[in-house]
Amino acid sequence: MNNDAEEAKKEADPASSKKLTAKNRFVKFAETSRPEAQIATKFIPGYPEGYYLIGNVFKGGAYADKFTGTLKDLGFNDSQIILNPENQFQYVAIESYSNKDEATEKYFNNIDNRYFGDMWILHIAKSRVESYKKLLQETRLIKDTVKDDTVLTESLSYIGGHNIENGYYLITNIFKRENYFERGMEKLRSLGLEPQYFRNPKDNYIYVYLKRLDSLDEAKQTLFSNVNNSYDGDLYILKIQ
Repeated sequence: MNNDAEEAKKEADPASSKKLTAKNRFVKFAETSRPEAQIATKFIPGYPEGYYLIGNVFKGGAYADKFTGTLKDLGFNDSQIILNPENQFQYVAIESYSNKDEATEKYFNNIDNRYFGDMWILHIAKSRVESYKKLLQETRLIKDTVKDDTVLTESLSYIGGHNIENGYYLITNIFKRENYFERGMEKLRSLGLEPQYFRNPKDNYIYVYLKRLDSLDEAKQTLFSNVNNSYDGDLYILKIQ
């Protein structure tokens, strides 16, 4: 899965590594074939659901505007900057599509052989719940990438009026509606588990978790042991800081 932080730390000049210009269009630097498509799912308020081909990621400065301007010079008039308010990263989208299959096809055919630079696919989910459910499906498939700088993080220290402890939480699900939350709790209890929950003051969703750990190593050990072989359902790690 694409690492936003790593992308944002790239050399400041977006044209430096592959000299993106209308003249060469990356053709001189094109690979014979693209690697397997990388798709990241996120909920970013203010942007419609869809699949976006991302050409680069920046954090601050005028580089995103410069990169987008060059894309428009190349004929990608629908290119745009997507700002993620959670981390302030600026994703530069070359084009967007309504379904995964079309986006994947365009990725592999270099957008009809018009763009040969690096790309990955950003799926903007229609809701925070959907984006978390997607993460639940992927967590155990990316065991080696569960690191402190890639684990999902919520910063709540600047928000008052709550008693949520810092730490690493093993989340089973999140809910918006109380009745669904109650059903979810009942189901977990029927399995002999002792689920706990907190209401996130940032989005007002109810987060249900099985364990809170002090360290990432403890959280990973508990996650990949299926909570000491007591639960084989969906789980992911959420860091509260």
